[in-house]
Amino acid sequence: KQGHGRRGVKAVVSTQSTGMIEQEAVDLRLAFQKLCLDEKFEENKQAYLEKMEEKMGILDTYIGKGPFVLGEKLTYVDFMVFEYVSQIRKFAPKRVEKSGNIVRLLLHIRELPQLQAFFNSEEFKTVPINPSFAKFIG
Repeated sequence: KQGHGRRGVKAVVSTQSTGMIEQEAVDLRLAFQKLCLDEKFEENKQAYLEKMEEKMGILDTYIGKGPFVLGEKLTYVDFMVFEYVSQIRKFAPKRVEKSGNIVRLLLHIRELPQLQAFFNSEEFKTVPINPSFAKFIG
């Protein structure tokens, strides 16, 4: 019975961590999209980059050292972080590179053997990341 309780606590912590990381990733992507669609793109770019670095630091800390967001367990949040941060990386590569845990996660997902056929297919597109009327298309 005591062992079951520990697993239950671990599941709750994992669920909470997943939710927090998901929200940080969504916040990053929404702020990036808002900037790219903003008529005042150039005026707002520096403020976005500063806030992005702060958010990336938070996300980097949440992710930690495991191969995936939740350590050894691959989840949908890993793919969200991969997609969103890969897009932001096109805009601010040097700033993204400062987040070692995030960069490691991106590389780990990119190297998953199960995904190589997809990454090497015509289906896998890295551009454009925004619509043609955006100030930054990708």
